[in-house]
Amino acid sequence: MIFRPATLETPAASTPDAGKPAGAPAHAMRFLLPFRRDFPEHSFYQNFHLGVTEALREMGHEPVPFSFAKLDEKTQEEMQALYRQLSANRIDAVLDLCCWGYGLSQIDLLGQDGKGEPIFDLFDIPYAGMLFDQPYNQAINGIRTRRLYATYPDLGHPEQVRLVFPGLRPRGEIFAPPAIRPGNDRSAAKWLGRDTDVLYVGNLAREALERFWRNPANGFWRASYDPDVCDAIADAALAAPDRSLHLGVHAAIARLGAPPAGLDFNPQ
Repeated sequence: MIFRPATLETPAASTPDAGKPAGAPAHAMRFLLPFRRDFPEHSFYQNFHLGVTEALREMGHEPVPFSFAKLDEKTQEEMQALYRQLSANRIDAVLDLCCWGYGLSQIDLLGQDGKGEPIFDLFDIPYAGMLFDQPYNQAINGIRTRRLYATYPDLGHPEQVRLVFPGLRPRGEIFAPPAIRPGNDRSAAKWLGRDTDVLYVGNLAREALERFWRNPANGFWRASYDPDVCDAIADAALAAPDRSLHLGVHAAIARLGAPPAGLDFNPQ
C-alpha cells in the first residue's frame, strides 16, 4: 500500500519524553495499540485489549489506540490518520495483539524521490507482535519492519517460528503467556450458578478428523495442500501424540528428506 502525504519530511529527532503528559515518570512510554474493528464483540480480543490498556496505564505508560476496519485492506482515511498520529505524537513502540495490525506495517510512505519506506521504519518505531496462537495461525510474517519483536504464549513457539518462517528474524523474543483479570473477563457471568470445576471448550470440527487433504469434497481441502506432506505430518503426530506439533513436523520433514519447494504455512 503506497501513501504519499502532501508533504513528507523525515521526522525530527525529539527527546524521549517529548509530548508526554506532565508528571509522567521518566521511563514512561507511549504504545500504539492497533485495534481490529471487524472482529466479533464479546471475545478474548476485546478483553485482552482492555487488559493490556489498563496494565500499561498502571505502569505509568500511555496506550494510544488506533482502530482499523479490515485485516488486509487499509483505506486512504486510515493511512492518513496513522501518518498524522505518528507525526503529531512520539510513539515509542507498537504492541499488536494477535499481529492483526500487520497491514498497517505494510503502508509505504512515498517520498519526493519516488522511493517507498514502511511507515514504522520511517519513524524508527519498534514493533512487537503479541501472539495468542500457534505462529502459523498468526500473521507475524506479514509485519514489515526492521525492528520486529515477538511475544509468545508457549515456550516452544520460538522454535516453531524458525521452522514455519525460516526467513523471520525478530530482534527480540519473550515468553508472555496470556492472562486476564476477573474484572476484565466479560464471559464470567455466563458461568454463574454452574458447579463444573474444570471445563474445556474446544473447537473440534469432525470433518477435520479425516485426512481431508485427500478429499476435495471436504470443506477443509485446499488445492495447495501436498497430500504426501500432510500424510507425513499426520503420521508423525499419531506416532508420538505427546510430542509438540512442530517437533512432529521436524520428524516428517526428516522422513521426506527435505521440505517441498515453496512450502509456506501462512502465505501472508
